[in-house]
Amino acid sequence: MLYYNAKIYGRNETAFNVRGGKFDTFYHSLGQMPSDATDLNGQWVLPGFNDSHGHFIGIAYMAKMRSLEKTHTLQDLKAVFTGVSGFAMGVKYDDKVLDLGRYLEKADLEALNIPHPIIVLRVCGHFAVANQAAIEVAKAFHDHSPAEQNVDFDRGHFKEEAIKWLQAPFFNPSVDQLKEEILWTQNHVLKYGVTAFASDDFITYPVPYERVLEAYQELATKDALRVRLYQQAHLKTLDLIDDFFKKGYAHKKYGRFTMGPSKLLVDGSLGAQTAAMKAPYQGTNNTGLLNYDKETLKAYLSRLNKYKMDFAWHAIGDQTTQVIIDAVREQGLFKGARPAIIHAQLTGLEEIKQMKALNIGAQIQPIFLDDDLPIIKTYLGPKASDTYLFKTLYDSVPTSLSTDAPIVSVNPFLNMYAAITRTSIKYNDLPPHLKDEALTMKEAIEAYTSKGAYFMRQEKLGALDEGFLADFIVVKDLDLNDVESLKKATVTLTVIDGEIEYQV
Repeated sequence: MLYYNAKIYGRNETAFNVRGGKFDTFYHSLGQMPSDATDLNGQWVLPGFNDSHGHFIGIAYMAKMRSLEKTHTLQDLKAVFTGVSGFAMGVKYDDKVLDLGRYLEKADLEALNIPHPIIVLRVCGHFAVANQAAIEVAKAFHDHSPAEQNVDFDRGHFKEEAIKWLQAPFFNPSVDQLKEEILWTQNHVLKYGVTAFASDDFITYPVPYERVLEAYQELATKDALRVRLYQQAHLKTLDLIDDFFKKGYAHKKYGRFTMGPSKLLVDGSLGAQTAAMKAPYQGTNNTGLLNYDKETLKAYLSRLNKYKMDFAWHAIGDQTTQVIIDAVREQGLFKGARPAIIHAQLTGLEEIKQMKALNIGAQIQPIFLDDDLPIIKTYLGPKASDTYLFKTLYDSVPTSLSTDAPIVSVNPFLNMYAAITRTSIKYNDLPPHLKDEALTMKEAIEAYTSKGAYFMRQEKLGALDEGFLADFIVVKDLDLNDVESLKKATVTLTVIDGEIEYQV
């Protein structure tokens, strides 16, 4: 297949052809075009976006819920849930948008006078509020209560693992339902030029991890997986990861589905004030929640090293990053390991120096500034000037861009916009956060393409070069010299292995 009349990222040529699923030759000029050649009309050609962390099934899961993004008052909240005839869940609640001056509470939900179980999930995904009906269903379902530090039944507040305890009675998808959600998400991300996606799917629903694997295996067998998928295997206990290894799942590959690194949720989030911090949150004695101590992380690393399996562990607080660093320093890593800290939002200069010494990379989400910009200084005080150090990370260790979708939109262009401007689209009246920590356009693109491929262990992915896998996108309304164009750029063509998977 020959493509011409293109602006090819990183190259001076204007045409190229694809053969056998790979880039073959790039051309400066051509004579008469064959009839089956594709005119790209002067649009930009970029490598496909490799999103290095998100929740693939979770994107479809979240799309089915009731959005609270524009809920400003309790009356707005009531309108969202009016007419429900059974359990309902609202997502993307933001305490800075819902104008209460505090976190939403159970009493607020009770005041809506809705008799059915209701759960409201904060935009960060680490904090939920439930009415009494939902709490009673969960209590009847379980023979145990969640950890005391994660729940306040009087206020209807649930954090971290307690959220899964609360949701368990309401979600039990079949393999067929999971397949439907995978395919729905696949169609969705292709529209945004996402050609590879590293996904944490094992904890989206409270179901056995092998049910999720079965769904992916069946789709792969039918050659229905078009996006390259890398599972960040979230096995939250040592018993689970032992079971995983015993059954031979490490490094398994089914078509375009590959078993990737270990994933752990080592702490919480900034918005829920559950990210584990070295110093307390401003005006409190709270230093967040650390879900795993150093010795447990070392036990995980011992197993991972044996099977030469990478890790990509969630760490938002600086204390969490430090605990991971200490575990790595003491336990060591296998030769050639490509470890990563997911998020690293509040990882400071001191921790980055240690990460560099150990070659621990980062998978960052600049788009989080869209929600977090108003709370960084309020929650962190002086520590705010040592946060979101994405340029320092990029210059120090392997660093890739990702979205953590569906926590935020999977749209890569908005993510790059935040990385380059350090601003919030939602709160556009606020100044940028630490402008010197901005990435350039070139750095943002490469963090989304070649750096993502690095963590996916794909040596021939993420660049427009001869012999590389022909994963690329065509983008209109994009000006690489104008960051504002990222807000209107759209994908017109998404190609994977030389095959067109999405076209406008």
